[in-house]
Amino acid sequence: MIKDSNVSYLDEVLIREERIDYKVRQSKENHIERIKKGICNPIAGIIFSDLLIDLERISDHCVNIAQEFYEVNRVKREKVIMR
Repeated sequence: MIKDSNVSYLDEVLIREERIDYKVRQSKENHIERIKKGICNPIAGIIFSDLLIDLERISDHCVNIAQEFYEVNRVKREKVIMR
């Protein structure tokens, strides 16, 4: 995205972010099942939940960064075309 932004790269980042969101939801659901069965240590469960939240936040930041690079490069391309 930094060097050569195009919409296909942005689309790929969005697809990956959606996959991460799905995996996080799946992991949370599986975690709840482990808690119900008494398999999970409560302290480990808190750490696991925090980790999932952080991973989801990282993927959101990646989307924001990709969108910004796409927009900056789009504006640069338009300036070149207008010259």
